[in-house]
Amino acid sequence: MNINLLSQNLLILFVFLTTALLVFLTLRLIEKKRYKALYIVPAIGVVVAVALQLWLRHQFPEDQLPLIGLMALPLLVSIPLVFFVWKKNNWWIRATSIIAIPISLLLAVLLVNNYYQYYPKLHDVFSSDTHHAAEFVTPLPKHTNQKQTIEDVATQLANAPKEGHVYPLAIPGTKSHFNAREGWIYIPPAAYTAQRLSLPVVVLLGGIPGGPKDWIAAGGADTILDAFASKHHGVTPIVVGADSLGTPFNDTECVDSPRGNAETYLTQDLPAYIRAQFDVSSNPAKWAIGGLSDGGMCGAMLALRHPDTYRYFLDFGGSLGPSINNSKVKTISTLFAGSETAWQDHQIDYILAHLNPQTSQVGGYFTVGDSDSRQSIAEANGLYQSAIKGRLNTVFRSLPGHHTFDVWKLSLTLALPWLSNQLGATNCEQGC
Repeated sequence: MNINLLSQNLLILFVFLTTALLVFLTLRLIEKKRYKALYIVPAIGVVVAVALQLWLRHQFPEDQLPLIGLMALPLLVSIPLVFFVWKKNNWWIRATSIIAIPISLLLAVLLVNNYYQYYPKLHDVFSSDTHHAAEFVTPLPKHTNQKQTIEDVATQLANAPKEGHVYPLAIPGTKSHFNAREGWIYIPPAAYTAQRLSLPVVVLLGGIPGGPKDWIAAGGADTILDAFASKHHGVTPIVVGADSLGTPFNDTECVDSPRGNAETYLTQDLPAYIRAQFDVSSNPAKWAIGGLSDGGMCGAMLALRHPDTYRYFLDFGGSLGPSINNSKVKTISTLFAGSETAWQDHQIDYILAHLNPQTSQVGGYFTVGDSDSRQSIAEANGLYQSAIKGRLNTVFRSLPGHHTFDVWKLSLTLALPWLSNQLGATNCEQGC
């Protein structure tokens, strides 16, 4: 059953109905003059919901999240209600107050899911069909010194599979000692032919909170890559879904800090492992890194700081640089041991203002949702203008939507032809 999950408007209606039911139950009890203190229950819910809304807007200014307070309201009313009605009441009153809690929680989860479009279809919640296999793919045969694009070579191939495959991938933190979670690797159809192809690499990063598998479960990266490969003789770059956090809420900002040496992991351990295990190009001009939200910031920052490893980046809704709780002071003290110089050296706008010859060879693709916060839109456009001023090979797209997977999926779909062309995998003369 591949039907859409509940629409946002319908969910809002359910939230209001649930809240109304809880308030009705509260008022009925007040009419009986048993619990005059119940007057305070709805008030507590509203106050906490507003406080939660304000706190989250401060913590995540790039997210609009207009329904955070609304989603929490039934839950915040139902929880204190249980304590008020449990004693000296009929069984149906107790049962209603208990059942209201999981229903309210479900509504909250659905509202967040519908905002971010993590599971757009009901089928996606229960499906694990993402081309995962139990074993690693064997290293692909080498093909060096090619002068044509890989697609040019692939046009001569026969019997290439119609779809690529996604394999689980555990990349050890050999130098960084970073405890990364299991990621994944997408091998395009053309890699399974007898022709030797040395493929370019794209490293995709998720946001905070999140993990590397978000790009498959919610971003549909494998489907997007398969669709692209079907139009280009089975060719795409090899794509690696990598972990930059270690745990869902460990905000490393992709730097080396007490929270983990994420920068060393992503710029040394990961590339060395991929080059050793798979048939990929060792030329940094054939490597790209980027992702969504925090992963987009990481991509731009790491490519600009390490052009000897990554020459291209994808920045989908990223910020200006590493930031903890939107506070410069806290960021410097938490991630950079109090060094403002180290913090400054990781700020994308600062790097763009101080380009060296090697950094000037970097290229990238910026996107932002046209319904994102004014600050996010202004920052993205400002970085793009700075990149243009530095004569970097960059693209900027404002796409319809919010800071959600709707925009990030479209971003990857639109950026892939351009990026694949820059990396030398394809030669799409029209529209790239």
